[in-house]
Amino acid sequence: MQSLPLYKDGEYEIRNDYGYNIICIENGQVWVKDADCPGGDCMNFGKISKDGQIILCLPHRLAVTIKGKEGSDAVSY
Repeated sequence: MQSLPLYKDGEYEIRNDYGYNIICIENGQVWVKDADCPGGDCMNFGKISKDGQIILCLPHRLAVTIKGKEGSDAVSY
């Protein structure tokens, strides 16, 4: 598992044995911009920004979760 700060804008490519996902963080929100999974359901989750919200990409076995810690939110995947 890796964590990224939710306050730091950026675009991140995540690759594993199953494919790739492009995750974007901007203005305290995160979403999947692109993926090579069948159906692309992970891209349809939209933007998330609240503690406990999650984006799943089942074909790639990826979960993107917002985790809050006393004013310091992070994105974990």
